[in-house]
Amino acid sequence: MSDLNDKSELEKKPREFQPIENPEEARGLLREGTKTLSSIILWTKDPKRVINTHMSVFEPKDKTFHCWIPKDMKPELFMDELAQTGSADCYFSVSLTTANIFFKAKYMGFDAGGLRFQEPTRIFKVQRRSDARFPIPDGLVIRVELQDPLFPELKMSKKVLDISASGMAIVVADNEAPLFHEGLILKDVNFSVRNRKIKVDAEVRHTKQLPSDSRNPGIKIGILFKNIREADSQWLAGYVFEESRKYLSKFL
Repeated sequence: MSDLNDKSELEKKPREFQPIENPEEARGLLREGTKTLSSIILWTKDPKRVINTHMSVFEPKDKTFHCWIPKDMKPELFMDELAQTGSADCYFSVSLTTANIFFKAKYMGFDAGGLRFQEPTRIFKVQRRSDARFPIPDGLVIRVELQDPLFPELKMSKKVLDISASGMAIVVADNEAPLFHEGLILKDVNFSVRNRKIKVDAEVRHTKQLPSDSRNPGIKIGILFKNIREADSQWLAGYVFEESRKYLSKFL
């Protein structure tokens, strides 16, 4: 039964979150990370423990890599912190030029080269976007309220498919698609994220027919926020990161 559940979970992972099957391609991305000192967000099973660092050395012969030790971090205590979580595994999001890569790696201590980790056995890749996007998973529902494009005095409530700091995608019925043409400005778009109410205008940027057998059949409408406050954008960016790392950790 466990294997079936694991398979079911894997089948639900975002389509953009793709495993790298070629070991040489995976190692090439790790080399790129060290060459460019790529930014890393590292986290542990303790959801509050997040470390900002960068990759410094990759040693394929030893099957290890190093990360820079942040100035405010005490590396001699890090192993004890991991012991309290019951695992030496750490999770990584690495920002490369063309993609973000995600993987899990075991912490092996520290030395003059920095924090030392075992080379990951599997790496996943997500193509880079201007803002990270969080696909809303099963079991979580976010709805947005907006003016009806034909009757502004009326409100529509639509399900959110994904969200980022700069926009979102919603789903509408097939017969509503003509109302949401590209370039349309939607007024008074209202939604809540973590009890924070956000109100913006938005522009329809693209539309896409979703398969009839998908869990959200209809028309996908991608919208770009037009007048979002900086504080609200930062709030959304934080939400997207927190939810993405918790969600993707299940597949690493």
